[in-house]
Amino acid sequence: MNRKKNTQFNKSEEKSKEYYKHLNLMNEILRHDILNDLTVISGAFRLYEINRKEKNLEMTLDRINKCIETINRMRDLELFYSSHTDLTIFSVTDVLEDVIKHYPSITFNIEGQSQILADECFTSIFENLISNAIIHGKTDAIDIKIKTDAKYCKVSIADEGIGIPDKIKKKIFDKNFAYGETGKTGLGLYVVREVMKYYGGYVCVEDNTPKGTVVTLVFRKVK
Repeated sequence: MNRKKNTQFNKSEEKSKEYYKHLNLMNEILRHDILNDLTVISGAFRLYEINRKEKNLEMTLDRINKCIETINRMRDLELFYSSHTDLTIFSVTDVLEDVIKHYPSITFNIEGQSQILADECFTSIFENLISNAIIHGKTDAIDIKIKTDAKYCKVSIADEGIGIPDKIKKKIFDKNFAYGETGKTGLGLYVVREVMKYYGGYVCVEDNTPKGTVVTLVFRKVK
């Protein structure tokens, strides 16, 4: 009887540890994504004070709505984790289209489609990678290719920006790594790596040709 109770206790303890690990990751996503959006809101409003152009107010409103969407996603995800931890089916293309609508000045090209196993953090992965390419990579065009095989779905996000120096490629997914004037905390890429590990996949980075960066995400494909 005692052995059975100990086994049940250990399982409960492991479940609690996993739950709090997810909550901690969600908290990091929430703080990082909303801080990025508040930075955009502040900049757009200051521009409006200078030039009184309506497009700056529209950008401010768009980012406010995006903050609300992020908070709602994390709230739903908290409820999800508190009840079970199974991943669900997401359309890669649908999530991408929802993210890129917030960047009307950037040229996007999306090829392919697939369904993968993920959760509400999935949106934050693409948001972080695309915003990094624009803010840090200085790109104005992004090509996204979705390819599948029998087991996996590979999503490659290629920009035409300034690229990532070789000396920091292995460090960019480390927590709080910072580089350059716009590096800040670097938490976004760390979050991407941790979420991909939870999905049973991984993320890698390489140079684009003739310039820029390609970030590839490898997900488990829906059977």
